[in-house]
Amino acid sequence: MSNESISKIANLIIQKEHIISFPIDIDAIARKYANIKYIDIPFDFDGVTLKERKKQPQIIINKSRNIERQRFTLAHELGHIIIPWHVGIILDKNIFNEDHYEDHEYKDMEAEANHFAAEILLPTEFIIDCITKDFNTNTTEIGHFIENLAKKAQTSLIATTLKVFNNLPPNYMYVIIDNNNTVVYSGKSIGTIPKKPDQGHTIDINSLFIHDLTKNVINTSSYQFIYIYFPRSIDVKISDNTDWRSILFSIINDKFTDENDKKHIYKSVNSRIGALYGSDLSRKKINFNDFYHSILERIQGYHDLGWLLSHESFKEFLLRKATDLFNKYLMIK
Repeated sequence: MSNESISKIANLIIQKEHIISFPIDIDAIARKYANIKYIDIPFDFDGVTLKERKKQPQIIINKSRNIERQRFTLAHELGHIIIPWHVGIILDKNIFNEDHYEDHEYKDMEAEANHFAAEILLPTEFIIDCITKDFNTNTTEIGHFIENLAKKAQTSLIATTLKVFNNLPPNYMYVIIDNNNTVVYSGKSIGTIPKKPDQGHTIDINSLFIHDLTKNVINTSSYQFIYIYFPRSIDVKISDNTDWRSILFSIINDKFTDENDKKHIYKSVNSRIGALYGSDLSRKKINFNDFYHSILERIQGYHDLGWLLSHESFKEFLLRKATDLFNKYLMIK
């Protein structure tokens, strides 16, 4: 079943229960479909669903988890009951950890139950309404907005972040890291250009995109939530009578000593920017502001170019280079 179909099932329940605001009383809803027990279980276990023919389904929830996790687990287990082909005994040791999945069928069922849980606790219609009413998408306070929404919906920051980002306009990214600076989750709103850090990679938050952006950071006991907004304004100081070639040579001279290395690096930087130039100008309608930021945001994904990105003259170089490329495009258009 597609995610769209599962969302429809969750929203039919929301409509049937005449729910119009947060928080969703998932316990009251679930009790209409199953017997529920909350048990203090002192090991790594979220919940279990016992679904047998001609018998009332049973849901057991580990009440040693925090309340947001219990609510999501209950919604997840309800999904196992509502979705027709989720049958038998389904033990959810840890619904947030894919390492225990033994086969594709089980993994698919867990993904479907998670999607159901996210939709019934954080209905898309409600999320869009909150974004429209409570969040100015021209501002940078995305972290504050998500934190408040999570409290209102009684859902975790992770679940709320993932759902909100599915409904934001372009230019937003999130990165969630653990206490070892390892990426646990990452994602971006549709249309956002920069490449998100890969899950499982260790990152330095201070070197994670350093130009033309704002970062909101929320710290919890287990994770650091980094919310990034990429605005579309140009604020670059321009020196007199200096072209991009001179600036690039100056930056390279500051960082490298071997003359052969300098020539190779110069060609490499040029070719990589040229590749970005070609992909972006293939679009039929693009203005210079979007073109410049598209290159800026993409090139920041090249972590081996940290020496270039961190140089004080980098943005002037890129602005002059982008201007030159864009003017050539206009001449041949």
